[in-house]
Amino acid sequence: MLSPGPDTHNSTPESPGTGERVDISVTDTGEGIPDDELPHIFDKSYQVQRGIQAKAKGTGPGLPIAKSLVELQWGYIRVTSQIGQGSTFTLPRRPMAKFHETENLL
Repeated sequence: MLSPGPDTHNSTPESPGTGERVDISVTDTGEGIPDDELPHIFDKSYQVQRGIQAKAKGTGPGLPIAKSLVELQWGYIRVTSQIGQGSTFTLPRRPMAKFHETENLL
C-alpha cells in the first residue's frame, strides 16, 4: 500500500476489545487526501489532483492492487484522511469464526 519512508509509519494493531479480531492500520504524515477525492483513490491510475501529491506522480497501481488483494480474501480497506495531517489505511480482520465458515468455499 504505502512505501516505507520518512513520512510513513506502521501503527500497532488495534483491538476493538473483544479479543476476537485485530485491525491493522498504516498511517502516513503526508499532506492528506481531500474528501472529494477519497472515493477515487482505489481506481486504476487515479492520481490525487491537488497540492504536493499532484506534483509527485506515481504509476498509480499500488492502492488498486492492494484493494484487489484484500477483496480476494473477503476483506476491505478503510481510509480516513485529514488535510495537513495525513491518511490512515485500515485493514479490519474478520473474526476467526467467519474465517472458518468460508474456508471450505474453494
